[in-house]
Amino acid sequence: MISGQRRHFACFTHHQHLCEIVKKICPSVRLHRLDAPALESARA
Repeated sequence: MISGQRRHFACFTHHQHLCEIVKKICPSVRLHRLDAPALESARA
């Protein structure tokens, strides 16, 4: 990868173990977690 470039990939899953696999493959990954309680409070 050329310096300064970023790659973007989006994946939605409820399988936590897949997130752990991604972190092992790409330690610099940035994961965003959408918790069910947070989503429910946002709807209120």
